[in-house]
Amino acid sequence: ATAVRDGSADLGFVEGDIAEEVLVRRVVARDELVLVMRKAHALATLPVLGAADYRDQKWVLREIGSGTRAQFEAHLSDLGLGIADLDVALEVPSNESVLSAVAAGNCISMVSSRVAGSLRGVCQRAVTWCTPPRRTFSMIAHPERHRTRAVMAMIEIVNRVHDDPASAG
Repeated sequence: ATAVRDGSADLGFVEGDIAEEVLVRRVVARDELVLVMRKAHALATLPVLGAADYRDQKWVLREIGSGTRAQFEAHLSDLGLGIADLDVALEVPSNESVLSAVAAGNCISMVSSRVAGSLRGVCQRAVTWCTPPRRTFSMIAHPERHRTRAVMAMIEIVNRVHDDPASAG
């Protein structure tokens, strides 16, 4: 957002809200976080989960500063929990690392539904026991800056894919 505001970038793609009021923002995608665990995990078939279930598990988390981590922390807050209430076994810097750790052990985690199904042996559970943790992704631009043909073409592609996800090819 700072690069777009200052003119060193023509467009930006951000997760969640931004503090740069001068920029125009268009939501281009939505996402929901889901719990992930091995298919044989005890929580895989439990109909409803609560704060006690979260406390009783070993967790693999994304690193501090990641958007997934921030959204997960907001979700915990909805349950009256914080990171300090969890048994955190590992913090890792990528979704792939989270999924690999979950598949290899008896830990659970929360990741984007878009990446949750990409590894065998891992199942995902949508959050149904409270407000699901959802987030938005936006394209940002400065409304007073000249837009080159390349920038306009990129905006057109993003708009087309957003309006018709099947056209993503």
